[in-house]
Amino acid sequence: MIEIRNYKHYDHALFCEDLKNIPWDILELEQTPDEAWLCFKDLFLAAADKRAPIVTRRVRGRSVPWLTPEIIGSHAQVRLRA
Repeated sequence: MIEIRNYKHYDHALFCEDLKNIPWDILELEQTPDEAWLCFKDLFLAAADKRAPIVTRRVRGRSVPWLTPEIIGSHAQVRLRA
């Protein structure tokens, strides 16, 4: 499973408008650069989540070269015994 952004209904103009409406001046109230970064990240990701939400997708067909037919066969035999 992986998490990705869903851009199916993404509208660049609306996203830019959301960014314009964020009160960025509150970043100046933070005491440290780390706190300002966390505040910026929260504000930006809130806008991004609104226009391109994160969704979970199942990934199939990942290559696992170490998983040989012998290993698969022995695993199947163990499962049949249980």
